Amino acid sequence: NSEIERLQNENVSQKVRIANLHQECAKLEQNIRSLNNSKSEEAAKTEAELTQLREQTKVKLEEFSTIKEALLQDLDNRCQKVVELEIMLDGVQDKYNELLNHMKKSGGKSFVNEVQKKLDEVTSAKHQLSIENNKLRIDHQSARKQLALRDEHIYALENLLKEN
Repeated sequence: NSEIERLQNENVSQKVRIANLHQECAKLEQNIRSLNNSKSEEAAKTEAELTQLREQTKVKLEEFSTIKEALLQDLDNRCQKVVELEIMLDGVQDKYNELLNHMKKSGGKSFVNEVQKKLDEVTSAKHQLSIENNKLRIDHQSARKQLALRDEHIYALENLLKEN
């Protein structure tokens, strides 16, 4: 008997324990469902944020690509300009070296003297041309006066002829 009672008591305590475990299991299942719901909500929210970030990244990459192309074009233009300027500089340096060599060959002072001599010649020629120009003006005025006198003389002679 005592064994049966003890087993019955143990059975009752096991049933209580099983009922408690069923309640705990139900609570845990409810918590799992709640967590699954919140996880799916978080996952949806995270997915929306990821989509937004992808779009922003795509826009930024397009802007970067445009800026990169513009900068590369600007760099290319500047490189071409530098090459052109270097070519021009080489030409100017060549001319400078030629002039320097010419001055060394002919002597610096003789070159300056030659230029001064040519300047004096041009000045003298201009002065002579001015004198000739003034003479020609005076001759032109004299010729006009003589022409006017001759015309008057012819007119007077014609009048005399008409009168006779």
